[in-house]
Amino acid sequence: MTTLALNRPSDIEMRAAASAASASTAAPAAGPALPANTLALLKLREELITRHPVNALMRESPRALLQFFELYGHFAYGFAPFVCTLFTALKGQRAKAFIYDNLLDEMGCVDGQATAWDNQHGELYRRFLTTLRRTEVYRAHLSEADTAALDAASQRLSQQAYGTYYALVAEGHDAQSIGAFSGVEGWVAAEYPFWRECLATLGSEMRFVDTRTIEIHCEADVEHARVLDELIGEYAAGDRAADVHRGLLRGIEISQTLFAGMQEEMAGSGALAFAD
Repeated sequence: MTTLALNRPSDIEMRAAASAASASTAAPAAGPALPANTLALLKLREELITRHPVNALMRESPRALLQFFELYGHFAYGFAPFVCTLFTALKGQRAKAFIYDNLLDEMGCVDGQATAWDNQHGELYRRFLTTLRRTEVYRAHLSEADTAALDAASQRLSQQAYGTYYALVAEGHDAQSIGAFSGVEGWVAAEYPFWRECLATLGSEMRFVDTRTIEIHCEADVEHARVLDELIGEYAAGDRAADVHRGLLRGIEISQTLFAGMQEEMAGSGALAFAD
């Protein structure tokens, strides 16, 4: 399977260096000013996903959009277990407290509401897919065989991504682990609104689809990203700048590899090739 050239760490580092040359040192609203190279990595972390070619496929083809949601499934299911592992591995109390709050959100622990499995984010995504599969637009573009093949591909891509993450976290460097975590968590709030827009193009049937997983991530992850960027800023301002930057680069590479793998499955992999 071909890997996009963009996924090579050297290419990502070159893009970061170019961005740093023009990056502003203006701070996020509630944090200290960040070094230009840190800001460049945070910008790159988001833009490499929001401008990824896979988004054009999703915009142009209902079949590709539905394929994407299937391919993302196992990554969504595996996120809460990964956050739990990250929480356990971290040593610093500041980082541990942030990841603990993040984990509570992932598990669906909402203030003022009884804890319920229905609110766990992986379960919300499963319900999203379950209800999406019942629609006529889904059945018009994907067969049961397609769904089974996409699910298998999703599981493989997820295992690859999380295998890399788990190995990185096992190295035991808080700043690096948080930087890598940001390589995924940091683009969610910017990317999910695009998914919501794409879903709206599938027609009136979408009112029957459980889209809570999309709506929640459009809102809650804005705050997640803000606090995470503050933590990254603290590392970057101290003696762990190299570690957090290394983690950011590795997290960006993992996200890019995941999206590149999904793009290949959507655009050119035998029975999964789309043609409207």
